[in-house]
Amino acid sequence: MEQDFLQSLKLQISKHATLNSYERIAFYKILSILKTENGMKILLKDCQKEGFLRLNALHAVKDFNYPEVTDAFSQIIDNDSLQLDEIFIILEHFEKYGSISHSKKLMEFIQNKISNTENISILEKAIFVLGAISSSDANTESYLKKIALNVENFVKIRCAAIETLTFTSDMNFFESLISENNNPISYSVYRALSTIADKEMKRYEDKITDETFTVLPGEDDRILLDIRVMLGKMSIQYDSYSNEAKTAFILAMIACGHREFIVYTMKALTSDNSELIDMTLYLLLSNVKKIRNPDKLFRSLISLPSVTSNDDRLIVEIFFRYFQDYKETRANVMVKDKIFNYCIVMMDTYFENYRKNFMIPEIMEQDYPENFRKIRKFLLNKFTPELKRKIIANLQNNDIDLKNLLFEISEKINYSESDSELLQSLMEVLCEKDVKAREIAVTRLIDIDFEKRYMRSRIIRLCNVIAKLKITESS
Repeated sequence: MEQDFLQSLKLQISKHATLNSYERIAFYKILSILKTENGMKILLKDCQKEGFLRLNALHAVKDFNYPEVTDAFSQIIDNDSLQLDEIFIILEHFEKYGSISHSKKLMEFIQNKISNTENISILEKAIFVLGAISSSDANTESYLKKIALNVENFVKIRCAAIETLTFTSDMNFFESLISENNNPISYSVYRALSTIADKEMKRYEDKITDETFTVLPGEDDRILLDIRVMLGKMSIQYDSYSNEAKTAFILAMIACGHREFIVYTMKALTSDNSELIDMTLYLLLSNVKKIRNPDKLFRSLISLPSVTSNDDRLIVEIFFRYFQDYKETRANVMVKDKIFNYCIVMMDTYFENYRKNFMIPEIMEQDYPENFRKIRKFLLNKFTPELKRKIIANLQNNDIDLKNLLFEISEKINYSESDSELLQSLMEVLCEKDVKAREIAVTRLIDIDFEKRYMRSRIIRLCNVIAKLKITESS
């Protein structure tokens, strides 16, 4: 029936000479849906044309699972007139239907274009495809290592080769790359290690149905052991890494179950680097299911002191994501009950702490003039302990230049239009010339306790966690 339909279409084409370009493209759509052998032959013939007809023919035939298509694409890819979109289409077909027999052709393609800066995105894709279709081939592994180790290659190409080499167990290879102290290279190494470790860990988890573990199973597994040892050796370089490399390092630790992952996670989350904090929280949100023992992490996230409202939202989502579709095994129920009980206990503790340490001072603050009450609230909610210290030092004339202080404030504090009145009040205090007035201002500002803001943030965050997880025992 399909052949009759195609034959009638071909007959119509022959009767009316040739279809115009737009009619041919519409015809390609029909052929791509039917996926018949005759349709394949028509499309492959038009793949030899030039311009957008070839592009559309390639796109229509790329999902045909026929050896003839793959063989034809192996020849077409050598055409120097191909555009980027056309090459990507061919590579997508290789990725889906290619085999180890096509690895040599891909190696030749990569080698011919490896020195051209205009081909970097194509080469990245070609390298990933090469690894996908021939990961068991020793020649492919050797070739990709050669690309990764050659410092004359573009960094992006080297990184693509490194991240593709997730089928090797050669830790010396990865260690030699990290020793270059090149942040993009280190980032790719840790990404590759995390993928390797993740695949190894899943092999164990498939066998474990009703148990949880805090230490890696199979201590004799050389791959996991070597990854953990190498991460331990490289931890001394952590502080020198870029934000991207730091988060990749943390991910590798999570993937292999390294017991010190919590140390470097909290080191990132308690830093003054807001970008690193956000990146780490998004990393945890995306990979929280890979954490084998979340107890320490969740305790630390609950007690985390100073974060933004968006970071608070991410922390709540991390809790929710972990317990979403949670398998109710005996071991998992124990972990869940332990964390839920901790949330309840800490909520009571935080509320009592806030009542004792901050509610009474709030009453005493009512004795201050209204402008100082507003300034205190402004400093507490927007500023940092370090900036408050410098403001006090300026008021005490301790060699803190007002111009430099204002410049630092403008860099570190985000303002909204509603803050203009409060900022004006603060400026009036800082520009006060009377020594006695400045001394009085110091006495009214020096006891601002930022722990109040941190405690309030913890309470709100924990309330949201309890509400999101529907922990009814705390209601």
